[in-house]
Amino acid sequence: MTSLPEELRTLKNLRSINLSCNPFGKIPELLLEMKQLESLNLTSIGLTEIPDAINKLPNLTKLDISFNQIENILEVLPKLCEILGHLSNLTEIHLVGNQIAEIPDAIGKLSNLIYLDLFSNQITEIPEALTQMSSLMWLKLRGNQITHIPDAIAQLSNIECLDLGFNQITHIPEAIWQLNLTLLDLGGNQITQISDVIVQQPNLTHLYLWENQITQIPEAIAQLSNLTELDLGNNEITVIPEAIAQLSNLRQLDLGNNEDYLIIPEARL
Repeated sequence: MTSLPEELRTLKNLRSINLSCNPFGKIPELLLEMKQLESLNLTSIGLTEIPDAINKLPNLTKLDISFNQIENILEVLPKLCEILGHLSNLTEIHLVGNQIAEIPDAIGKLSNLIYLDLFSNQITEIPEALTQMSSLMWLKLRGNQITHIPDAIAQLSNIECLDLGFNQITHIPEAIWQLNLTLLDLGGNQITQISDVIVQQPNLTHLYLWENQITQIPEAIAQLSNLTELDLGNNEITVIPEAIAQLSNLRQLDLGNNEDYLIIPEARL
């Protein structure tokens, strides 16, 4: 499919449209006239640019422009953020696989965003402008080249789900434990230690630290009373502390592929 039929204009109740994996090459002009649209999926349609007219979709809440071929993405992204910033109802954006190497300060223009997905890009750092997006509840930076988590991350006061899996992070700063998270994914990094400060996350239900270089599980983990999933597989852990047995809500525990002589406590879950 490379074009849309004019008859779509008559669908006044249409709220969501998915055009993913079709070779449009650009956003069909017809779409930009459908002011009632709330969700627009343009994944992998060969986009090379984003027209200014997209800001004429006042009811848009979700936009997915992942896996496209936007030219000069570093130059285009600040302008895109400014354009989308005029869409006061926009709360969810997916920019997966667009070869983004740097998050521009203009990201702050998206002041109403709740969900931001920047999975599988080439981002190397988390800028201050991103940490000031206080409305964010879900931030996905999985599969980038980030080596450091800034202390300013603590400013994300409403964040509940933080996905930093598959990066190059070596240390979990205390600032992470100041957040009110329910899900934290730091799997596939180079982390060696879990701090006792983990006790500051009483609402955490999902903790993923698989495929790191962790050697020890702190006793303080017992205080994560709401934890339902814990993944510490593919690490260098030799002893499972008895504290694990105090996680009464735990439903899934992965300790696979650690050291050969994994010592399991007698206490039962």
